[in-house]
Amino acid sequence: MKTSIKTLVLFSASLLFSSFTYASPLKTLGTIEKQNIEFNFSQFYTYLENGNAHQFEGVYSSLDERYKVAIVKNDAEHHDYIGIVISADNEYWKEGDVKFNFVLKDETLTGYY
Repeated sequence: MKTSIKTLVLFSASLLFSSFTYASPLKTLGTIEKQNIEFNFSQFYTYLENGNAHQFEGVYSSLDERYKVAIVKNDAEHHDYIGIVISADNEYWKEGDVKFNFVLKDETLTGYY
């Protein structure tokens, strides 16, 4: 009887622990270093046209049209989406630079620029 109670307690504890292990953790937004990545914009446009895009994914321009960026789903420890420069009117930002990152919370993107 004692063995079956111990087994039941161990089984319950392992089940509880495994559900915590596999539950998706809440992300805390963290800064990322400026980096340039290889990104195939042609494939991204095709992906968008096929209608498979995640919420918020797309190509966006700043109001003054100085920047054009692709917002791309990119699950990582400290973000859900990244913004990749497509074009910019200055020397500081180049095509492929990661300009910002976002965390999705309550249907709102919060991020670092």
